[in-house]
Amino acid sequence: MKEGIHLTLYRSQLKIGALFENRYSIISRLGEGGMGAVFLANDHKLAGKQWAIKESLWHASQPQGFADEAAMLVKLNHPFLPKIIDFYPPDSQGFSYLVMDYINGQTLQNLFEARKSLTVELVIRYAKQLCQVFDYLHKFKPKSIIFRDLKPSNVMIDQQNNVCLIDFGIARSYTFERSSDTVQLGTVGFAAPEQYELQQTDARSDLYTLGALLFYLLNNGQHYSFQAKQLQKLTERIPEKLIWIITKLLKINPDERFQEASHVLAELEQIYEVSPVELPPKKVVNYPLSSIPRKLIIVGSLYPGAGSTFVSLALARVLNHYAVPHALVESVHNQPELFTLFYGEKHAPQGYRYSADKVYSATGEKSPIWNKDYTELHPLPPNGFNQAWNKELSYKLLYFIDQPVVIIDVSHHWEDPTVMELCRQANEILVVAAPSLAKLNSPRVHTQVEIIKELQDAGLSIHCVANRVIAFPAQKEWLSTLPFRTMCVMPEFDYASILLSEWGGKLFADQEESIQIITKCMKSLCTKIVPLDFQAPSKYIKKHALTRWFK
Repeated sequence: MKEGIHLTLYRSQLKIGALFENRYSIISRLGEGGMGAVFLANDHKLAGKQWAIKESLWHASQPQGFADEAAMLVKLNHPFLPKIIDFYPPDSQGFSYLVMDYINGQTLQNLFEARKSLTVELVIRYAKQLCQVFDYLHKFKPKSIIFRDLKPSNVMIDQQNNVCLIDFGIARSYTFERSSDTVQLGTVGFAAPEQYELQQTDARSDLYTLGALLFYLLNNGQHYSFQAKQLQKLTERIPEKLIWIITKLLKINPDERFQEASHVLAELEQIYEVSPVELPPKKVVNYPLSSIPRKLIIVGSLYPGAGSTFVSLALARVLNHYAVPHALVESVHNQPELFTLFYGEKHAPQGYRYSADKVYSATGEKSPIWNKDYTELHPLPPNGFNQAWNKELSYKLLYFIDQPVVIIDVSHHWEDPTVMELCRQANEILVVAAPSLAKLNSPRVHTQVEIIKELQDAGLSIHCVANRVIAFPAQKEWLSTLPFRTMCVMPEFDYASILLSEWGGKLFADQEESIQIITKCMKSLCTKIVPLDFQAPSKYIKKHALTRWFK
């Protein structure tokens, strides 16, 4: 598939195996375009560190082009943008160089061509992240930055399935008084109409390119060509809300489009909150373990009572509904609940030994595994676990869990060193909060947030789960005050119904009405953790369990 019209007439000065500036050893060529090329390089000063080096040769009419890009990028700091660490101005031959983060992944274009199509959930995930980075760029001070060339080959997808916006070659700072841009560039099939009409581009131009990108990804790689009737080609599998968003993004008149990226993000966040979720028949498909990416998920409460146990259990039962094998683990620091919630006295297998006890005693004695359908259970003893625990025991416990997805409920014990060590190895950290203003503003919560933000600053994926949400006048204000982006919103369930299930010997989350609601709320979260189409499986090999989680 061709994503645009290109003509590549570029000859690089860098050679594979060469040493650049007595520091960077060129390993390979990562990509090339009409205005430059990108290389992978080893850093001789920082052993083991690899960087991407972008080489550009600008025409005489644009002597400041590359320097302007460098000056712009150096100031930027966002998780979905590459970080510039070095810059070399034009040499005598006119070649300039940027040294930046190496994004270990592939372009969205390559991903799209390899898979032939992407799920709606995955496209929405990428769209949300692009909205976040556009919102950052458009509100950048002292002048907003307009990217102007969004297309699949300018979006990298890293190993955590997050986007990274690359190639700022034609980005510019927006000047309100100016009526047109100095340079009219973009890629055919994605550029906004005003880029062809000698008009000035602004934030709304980027939002048009976002709409064109979504149309391309959801319409079998076909480009949008300013004809509204093309939108009728979008298939029935796409939620009406998403079609409406794309239609509004692709308006010819910028005044009729969304005016800010944050507005688009807010609408995208609502898609699976308002759209009905069609659940597959329960346990129809048995996915082989080799097709499921290995994931470690940490769930914890922002403060005691926020509901990490309920959220972790609900997440487990949604994965169970989709026939995804997984393990649910109760941290040794918690107050025991799982044994009782799963009616262990009745359902635990004969001869069952608690996992924490087995790991601690290190006897090697085998005992039955407790499974509830596709959920492998690892509860604490009902009287708690009172022995000393360390990170080595945590590693040992995880090694013995023979499931691709592991969910650990750590309650509110973020400050514990063993919990922090697990968090550092996690693929996803979920912070559960309920609408209690007093608890949210307590000194301990502020301390907890600082601890968790250190993990986020280290590059870990952290999201909030808003739990026990009811309709009240300050609901939106409360959600906006949560310290991390909200991944899903769980409603307040009827307490009498929960008690009725518990005293009736049943799991509330497994009741037909409950699982419908929970799945509707959690489907985006589950898709992020384990893509339900499993189009890009990663090998699951037991003997390599620790190498996947612990480095």
